[in-house]
Amino acid sequence: DDTAVLMTNVVFVDGRNRSGAENGTGEHPYNTIQEGVDAAPAGTTVYVYDKPLSYRENVVIDTPDLTVMGAGVPVRGRGLQRFGGSYPVVDGHSQGPTITIASDDVTLTGMKITNTDRNKAPQTITFDGAAYDISRAGIYSYNANHVTLDEVDVQGNEIGALLTADAGSEFHTTIEDSTFSGNGAAGLIILGRGSSGTFNAFISTSSFSKNGTGLTIDAQRYQTARIEMAAVEANGNLGDGIRINMNATHSADVVMDYIHADNNGGNGIHGTVSSGDRALVDFSYITANSNGQDGVDIEMTGHNFMDLRVEQIEASYNNAAGLNLGVYS
Repeated sequence: DDTAVLMTNVVFVDGRNRSGAENGTGEHPYNTIQEGVDAAPAGTTVYVYDKPLSYRENVVIDTPDLTVMGAGVPVRGRGLQRFGGSYPVVDGHSQGPTITIASDDVTLTGMKITNTDRNKAPQTITFDGAAYDISRAGIYSYNANHVTLDEVDVQGNEIGALLTADAGSEFHTTIEDSTFSGNGAAGLIILGRGSSGTFNAFISTSSFSKNGTGLTIDAQRYQTARIEMAAVEANGNLGDGIRINMNATHSADVVMDYIHADNNGGNGIHGTVSSGDRALVDFSYITANSNGQDGVDIEMTGHNFMDLRVEQIEASYNNAAGLNLGVYS
């Protein structure tokens, strides 16, 4: 016999376990995700098997440095062996966010997250004066830093994901290889309010299509704020495809490469970028065609240095301007 260690520090969850014996091992997995999360110490992976029916849960993750990994991400063995590959479905059934992240350094990966409408009462939170109903949110985080969403399929929610922070000086989030579609109000909303420190959002190889609004990022009052996007699609949304609002005391940077923002009811890409010192907007290889308003609409304001770079842009057949660019000092 030969042994190959594929992963260490793992707590297993399998909703098909009805034996009554549960301790988180592969032989006796927990049968709910919440049990697995509650039993997992920091630095652990909670591995969730798929099952024929959805996990009907409202999971709260309040342990730092935790990875919740669905079987949708294959675990690679020796040679060409692959284990897993089917996404478990987690459904909040409109009783609150399907998954709430309440701690730092949490990663969600390899699962489908939905929140079926069951006509339950709204659950309203207020952020910077604006109200959000999170009763049918897929993912919700509050003051959780370094949240990573990797290879998640977020659809059938009212708000796909709402990531917020209004305390502390740091707010960093990473979205990779993920899909946000069919969410009634919005695919993904990232809201940050700081008094100093840094804001960073990195989004790559992801899709935000056929939602209310595709992707919204609103970061204010940080010393430095930076958004990087690469290989992102935001098509066929009822409102804007991508909406950005940044206000930093020192520097505000937005860098976007290889973006498709077509056939949206509002703007393809709409952004306001302002800074007390310097601001940068760098767009390349963008298509923003056939939108209900502008293809690309950017307004920049700053005090000392502003840099606007636009190349390889296609913005045709929009109902308003193709490119609407304003730079003010």
